[in-house]
Amino acid sequence: MKKLGLSLGLVFSGLLLQAQSISQVEYFIDNDPGIGNATALSITPGNEVTASFSFPVTSLTDGFHYLSVRAQDADGDWGNTTYRVFAKFNTDLVTVPAPQNITALEYLIDNDPGHGAGTFIPITPGLALNEIPFSFSVNSLSDGFHILSIRAQDAGGDWGNTNYRSFVKFNTAPPVNTQPSPIVYLEYFIDNDPGAGNGTSVPVSSSLSVDNLAFQVDLNGLLNGVHRLSVRSKNANGDWNQVNYQPFTVRDNIVALGNVADAFCRENIFSVPFTVSGSFSASNIFTLQLSDENGSFSNPTTLGSTTGNTSGIIQATIPAGVTVAAGYKLRIVASDPAETDQPFKLFEVLDVCPPPCANSAILSSIDDDISGSITLIEVSNTVGTIQASNKITNGARATYHAGKYIELTPGFLASSGTVFTVEMGGCE
Repeated sequence: MKKLGLSLGLVFSGLLLQAQSISQVEYFIDNDPGIGNATALSITPGNEVTASFSFPVTSLTDGFHYLSVRAQDADGDWGNTTYRVFAKFNTDLVTVPAPQNITALEYLIDNDPGHGAGTFIPITPGLALNEIPFSFSVNSLSDGFHILSIRAQDAGGDWGNTNYRSFVKFNTAPPVNTQPSPIVYLEYFIDNDPGAGNGTSVPVSSSLSVDNLAFQVDLNGLLNGVHRLSVRSKNANGDWNQVNYQPFTVRDNIVALGNVADAFCRENIFSVPFTVSGSFSASNIFTLQLSDENGSFSNPTTLGSTTGNTSGIIQATIPAGVTVAAGYKLRIVASDPAETDQPFKLFEVLDVCPPPCANSAILSSIDDDISGSITLIEVSNTVGTIQASNKITNGARATYHAGKYIELTPGFLASSGTVFTVEMGGCE
C-alpha cells in the first residue's frame, strides 16, 4: 500500500483571538466529511502541536489532491481548516529517472492560458530559479487583487507544479498633495458577505477615522456557535477599504466579567463584578477561575464563588502558591446549567500589590521634600486633590497627578535644575 508521510506543525488560535490548548486534530483527503468525522490523529494536547503522520494514497487517482487538517481546542471549538496540495503519481518504476535540467520558465497573471502559453522568462544557466529576477507590467490590470503564477519545464518536456502568489495593484500616482478622503459610509455583515454596499448600514459622521465608533449589532436569528462579524467602510471618493472581521460566539447563557484589575497580588482580597445573560437556577454557583500561567483552564484554580442566578460581585483571593507571572486568564463558570465556555480576561499575578489610590494628598516640608530622585505622586483621577508646600531640590524630577485640582501653597519650592511637572489625571 502506498502511503504519503508528512510532518505538519499546527498552531490553533481559539475564540476571541486567544490561544487555547489543542485537544484533537483530524485530517481528510479532498472531500470534507464534516467536523469531527474525519480521521483523528494521535497527539499530545498542548498550545502548539506537531503531528507527523502518513496516510494511504493507493485509492487516489493520479494527479493533484488536497490534504486538509483542522484542530479542536479544550473548550470544544474547532479552528479553521488548513489544507495543502499534493500530487500522487505511480512510482512503481524499476529505476528512478535522474533529475532533468530545467529548460523553460513561464509566468501568467490570473487566468491560466495552458502549459507553454504563458510569458517566458529568460533562464541564466547555473543560476538557481529563486535567484532569477524578472518584472512584468501591471498597467492593463484593474485595481485590486491578482494572482501571479510561475512554472518550469525540464529537458524531458515535463512541467512542474504551478506556484502562485497573490498581489494587489493600485494606482500609485495620485495627484500631488491629495488629501485623505473622509469616510462617509460604514456597514457590517455576519458570516456571509452580501457584497459591498449590501451590508447593514451603520450611522457615521464624515471623518478620517472610525476607530472609536460604537454601534449595535443585530444578532436575532443567529444559531448558537461561532460566527464572524465583518466591517468595511467607503470614503468620499467611492473607494471601499478592506474587510475587517472578528470572531464571536453566540450562546444562551453568558457570564461576562465586569471592570476588574488587569493584575493583582496573592493573598489579598479584590472584587470581581460580573454580568449575567440567560437563565440559571436559583441554586446555581458562579465560580471565578484562574488559568495556569500559559492560559490553560485544564486544571483551574478557584479564586472565589457566589450562589445565585443574577449579576453580582465575587470576592476573590489568589492563593499563596500561585506562581508570579503574566499570561493568566480569568473567567466565571456556572454550575446549573453547567457552562464553562465563557468569556475570559487576560490577567497577571503580582508579587506586590500596587498601593491604594488615595483621594487627596497634603505635601509639606520637611517630611515630603523631594531631593535628587524621580518621584510620582498621584491621587484619584476623578475627585483627587493635591496641596503642596514641600520642596523639590538637588536635580529631582517630580510629577504630580490629580483628577480635580493641584494647589501649590506658600512654601512650595522647585529649585533651579529640577524638573517639576503637573498633569491632570491620576489613579483609579
